[in-house]
Amino acid sequence: MKTIRVLATTLALLLAPCGMTFAADAAPEAASPTASLETAIPYAIKLLEAKDYKTFLKAFVPPDMYVKVTAEKGEDAFVQKFAEGKAERLLGVLQKIKDAKPTMADEGKTAVFQLPEEISGKKTIQFVHIGSGWYIRG
Repeated sequence: MKTIRVLATTLALLLAPCGMTFAADAAPEAASPTASLETAIPYAIKLLEAKDYKTFLKAFVPPDMYVKVTAEKGEDAFVQKFAEGKAERLLGVLQKIKDAKPTMADEGKTAVFQLPEEISGKKTIQFVHIGSGWYIRG
């Protein structure tokens, strides 16, 4: 057993200068773009600017709500209704808050952003942390 360990260590030392690594040495998988508010908001803006509404909705509608709405209306109808009624307005809101600092609530699980002016009767937009990602509430 000791011989195998010594051989493996020697092999690793010989291959490292060549840029070769073992799977255990590889960098961890990249975090989800919704894992932090600092990455989630730019990612949301990017998806909305690209009009990739299906990916946006899957990424930012809370999972239980997404399942409920798509079960009732169908995924394509949900995406189309969002594209026609809310996408552009939400893109504008996100662009206005992208550099803002939220007020945190619910022990850091809710981020409340104050809008610079009222938009469609709303003065804030909220993100809620569920599992390992941030989702838009409401």
